[in-house]
Amino acid sequence: MKLLDRSAVPFQVVLTKTDKISSQALTQVIAQVEEALQKHPAAYPELVATSSDKGHGIATLRAIIAGLS
Repeated sequence: MKLLDRSAVPFQVVLTKTDKISSQALTQVIAQVEEALQKHPAAYPELVATSSDKGHGIATLRAIIAGLS
């Protein structure tokens, strides 16, 4: 992430397999990652939590990717 910051390359964090942990644990992980991202100016402030098994967040991720082109 530091290299992306130095190179001014924007990036977005995607959490995968979010169905494998409890919702309470996921909330804690999201808070920790959001806090860490505040130190990286190249990071998009919003992260995407996904679960391909349950389908959560997949539509959001696809929309973000589609918006890149």
